[in-house]
Amino acid sequence: MKITIGARLGFGFLVMLLLVATAGLTAVISFDRLADLTAALAEEGDELRTITDIRVVVAEAHAALERAMVTGEEEDVAAAELRQSELQEMVTAYLDSKEAAGVENEAFEELELAQQLLDDTLESYLHASDLSANLRLTAFSRRQELVDFCLTILTEIESEAKDRMADALEEIQSAQSSLLLMMSGVTVVAAVIGAGLAVGITRSVTVPVGKLVSAADKISTGDLDALMEVRSQDEIGELADSMERMRVSMKAALGRLKKQQ
Repeated sequence: MKITIGARLGFGFLVMLLLVATAGLTAVISFDRLADLTAALAEEGDELRTITDIRVVVAEAHAALERAMVTGEEEDVAAAELRQSELQEMVTAYLDSKEAAGVENEAFEELELAQQLLDDTLESYLHASDLSANLRLTAFSRRQELVDFCLTILTEIESEAKDRMADALEEIQSAQSSLLLMMSGVTVVAAVIGAGLAVGITRSVTVPVGKLVSAADKISTGDLDALMEVRSQDEIGELADSMERMRVSMKAALGRLKKQQ
């Protein structure tokens, strides 16, 4: 079977192209995985910030209600209602986002319940204007229990988010290590195969050409017995056959010339 030099070069180029494509595909898959993990990590960070904000508003609403219970001033009552409204909006928005994302957690239902209880107790305490200060403060202790319950739930949700963040960080580190290992492996394999192909293709051309040059030098000095030792199944082999026929023809012509003399 005749394998031309062009075919060998094309095969070498195709193999190198496949190696480069493999390396590129590996990198794309790995980077996509890293992008997904990074996005998940960012989401967990956003959730932690949201939970922290809710914690702050819970504390502020609690403090505002305490002032309203103690002073009974309209301004303090309005401030307590405003803080409670902010808390309700934040909790509702947070739970709606989780529901939209299809995330289910029993703690979310408990948080919704705690927020509703805080609303109910605020309404009942703020409208109990006929209660004495002592009774209002006694009633306020009930809200303290609800606040503690709410903060406990937030702590649970926060802990789970931190665990997921830690898992995401661990997966990112693992993905980075895998990417580095795969890219290093593909690079080494590509370098070895590329070097082997380069050496093989180069020798398949230079070695027979060198033999032809040596044979041509001998013929040029009158040595018509120099045999063509190239047996390549390509263009160089065809050239060697042509030079061999030329050598035989020149030797025969020289023999006839000598007989005529």
